[in-house]
Order: sequence, then structure tokens, then C-alpha cells
Amino acid sequence: LFLTWKTDPCTTMIIDWHAGPDSVVPALRVRERGTVTWETYQGNSHPFPFSKRKVFRQMLDGLKPSTAY
Repeated sequence: LFLTWKTDPCTTMIIDWHAGPDSVVPALRVRERGTVTWETYQGNSHPFPFSKRKVFRQMLDGLKPSTAY
């Protein structure tokens, strides 16, 4: 699991995770701490160089600054 930022780190986050060759595109579920509603994102898959593994990536935007998710 890798967390990076492309734009404002207060309101965005890019999440990358790796999976084996037989994995289907997993869903990423996110919610604000203390709430009950989950948002589901389908990660986009990319081949991992020199491997049969896949890298999944999802960008989250519109996050609230100083908020735990």
C-alpha cells in the first residue's frame, strides 16, 4: 500500500496497492471516521513491470482537511 499526492495533500490522495496475477480489480472502500456511509471506488489496474503482478491505483479528491478516513 502506497499513499502519494499529485495536487493538494489536504484534499487529495492517490492510493496504490499490488495484487497477484489472478486478482480481479478490487474495490477500495473509504469513509470518514465516525460516519457509517462508505464510498466504494474501483481501482484501475496496470501491469507491474517485469512481473505477473498488477498495480491498482485510485485517486481520491474532495477530502476534508484535518479529517481522518
